[in-house]
Amino acid sequence: MAVETLHQPDPTTFNEARSTAAAYLQSRLALKGKLTDEDFTIPIIDISSSFSASLAIRQAVAAQIRTACTTSGFFYITGHGVPESSRQKILHQSERFFRELSREQKEDLHTNKSSLGYGWEPGEYTSLAGDLESKEAFNFGYEEGLDRTGGDGEYRNLDGSKECGNMWPGEERLPGFYGEVKEYYGAVSLVLHLIKRLRGKDIKPLS
Repeated sequence: MAVETLHQPDPTTFNEARSTAAAYLQSRLALKGKLTDEDFTIPIIDISSSFSASLAIRQAVAAQIRTACTTSGFFYITGHGVPESSRQKILHQSERFFRELSREQKEDLHTNKSSLGYGWEPGEYTSLAGDLESKEAFNFGYEEGLDRTGGDGEYRNLDGSKECGNMWPGEERLPGFYGEVKEYYGAVSLVLHLIKRLRGKDIKPLS
C-alpha cells in the first residue's frame, strides 16, 4: 500500500529571512534624521574582477558589495558579461506582458493563486510613493529549467518546499515570452555560478 506524505513547510528559513530584514530595517530607522537625500548614493560596482585568479582582487570586489549592502542597500553592477541582446529582450518581454495580455488573462496568473507570491501583481496592490504612484509586477522565482547548469537539486523556497511555483503565460497567449526570459535568466545565473566557482574554498566570509 502506498502512503503519500504531505509536505510540511519548514518555517525556519522564512523566519530567518524575516528577522534579518526586520533587523536591517531597524538599523536604517536608527539613522533617521542623521542622513539626508544628498548622503544617499547607489554605487556602481565593476564585478569583472570577480573572475580574477587573484584571491585578493576577488575579495576587494566582495568588500565593495558588502559595503553597498550595509549602507545604501542597493548597487549597480557592470562587467557582468550578460549580453546586451539578452538585456533588451527581457525589457521587451516585460513590456509585452503588461501591454498585450488582457486583464482577464493576467487574472489567471494572479498572485492570490500562489502560496509563494508568484505571478501577476496588480497595480492597486502596492505603491511606490503612497497614492502617488502604483506598481504592477510579474513575480517569479528560481526553477531548474531556467538555470543553464540544470541546478544542483538543493534549491528550496522560503517555506522549505522544493516545488516550482512559477506561473507562466501560455505560449499561445504570449509567444516567445518564456524562452526569452529563460535566455536572460540563464545568462545572469551563469554569472553567479562562475563567481561561486572562482570564489573557492579559501575565501572566508567577511566579518
